[in-house]
Amino acid sequence: MSVTIHTKEDLKSRYLAYLKTISSSSLTSSDLHPFVAASAVHNTKPLDIDGYRALMPTYAKLDFKAEKVIVDLEERIIAAQLKIGLEYFEPKEHEGKEYEVLAENVFYQLDSEWKIKEVWSVIESREIRKA
Repeated sequence: MSVTIHTKEDLKSRYLAYLKTISSSSLTSSDLHPFVAASAVHNTKPLDIDGYRALMPTYAKLDFKAEKVIVDLEERIIAAQLKIGLEYFEPKEHEGKEYEVLAENVFYQLDSEWKIKEVWSVIESREIRKA
C-alpha cells in the first residue's frame, strides 16, 4: 500500500491513525505493517516488526493520546508528547494499581514510504490511581 503525504496535516493524521492502531487490545504485528518499517530501531536497539510489537505489552486497556505533535515533512520526523493509559488485567500483580498513566516524549524518523524506521523514546513520569 503506497502512502502519499503532501501536508503536515496529512502526516499528523497518519500518526494519529498509528496511535489508534497501537491502542488496540488485539494489536498484532501485521497491524503495524502500514506504519512501521520491516527493520526498525528503538532507542538504538534494532528490531523486526515482531520485536517492535513486543514493545507494547498486552493490557486490559491501552490508550495512547497525543498531547502535542510536531511534524517536519522535509526531514520526515515526528515529535510527540503522549499520555499512555494502562489498565491492568490483574491489579494485585501491580501493587494494587488498576490504572496508570505514563507520560512519554518520543521522536520518530520515517523512511521513504512514510513508515517508522527509528524511534527515540523516554518515559517521563507516572500518575497512579489505586482501586
